[in-house]
Amino acid sequence: MIERILKTNDAISSVLLSTPKGLAPFSADEILILKDIKILLQPFECATLQTSSRTLVTVSLIIPITCGLLHNLQLLKNDLKIVEGRESCNCLLEGISSRLLQYEIRNVPRVATLLDPRFKKEAFHSPFNITEAQKLLENELSFFNAQKSRPCDEPRLPTSTSTSQTSLFQFLEKNKSLKHKTNTVDSILSIRQYFNLDNLESNSNPLDYWKVISSDKSFQHCCKKYFCVPATSTESERMFSKAGIVVSEKRSSLQFKHVDMLLFINRNKWISEQQ
Repeated sequence: MIERILKTNDAISSVLLSTPKGLAPFSADEILILKDIKILLQPFECATLQTSSRTLVTVSLIIPITCGLLHNLQLLKNDLKIVEGRESCNCLLEGISSRLLQYEIRNVPRVATLLDPRFKKEAFHSPFNITEAQKLLENELSFFNAQKSRPCDEPRLPTSTSTSQTSLFQFLEKNKSLKHKTNTVDSILSIRQYFNLDNLESNSNPLDYWKVISSDKSFQHCCKKYFCVPATSTESERMFSKAGIVVSEKRSSLQFKHVDMLLFINRNKWISEQQ
């Protein structure tokens, strides 16, 4: 809206000046304020568009976008021309720090960020939150590995042989048979191996990575659990708006199951279009 006002400012001023008892047109200082506000709000518009997608993973974007907003606003502060713009920038920085940075201590977004091969640990603002998120991911993987693992048979001692040399080293075989890895160790090793891999490009789709590139079932299970969470309520609001269009005055006799079917087809037809 601010961009449209700036583009049509000359036309708006002429209309206001020609209108009896009309409002005064924008002054030069007010125009500068609008330009600074436009610069400040551009990163937020980009963030809104990315977190409002209905076909891509969005929950893993919350923490990286929050850090990106902080970084961009710090850089934009030097480009602002008036005091009001710099004060607005400081107010936005305080709001992001007090409200959006809190998502780093919430389980779903921080585990989802770690599972996103585009971001991993590099997208966090606090090193402490990285450690806590990694512990949560280890617990998730350990729990899944424990569910799918089967109880092993009791280790059997190797049969004795007649050679004295073999009997001297029989204790080695016993120790080998008693050696085993726990689910926690497996999880730690898998996470360490995953973190050592290079990050994907920012425009990549994390679902393609876990579906095609990686064959780790425990990681795929965690991705299904966390990536399905939407970052915003935008999609729910879109669904309510579409339901208001479907159930109109002329179609008020529709049964609820038919409404559900119509809405389901409407919101998921993009899947068949991609095949």
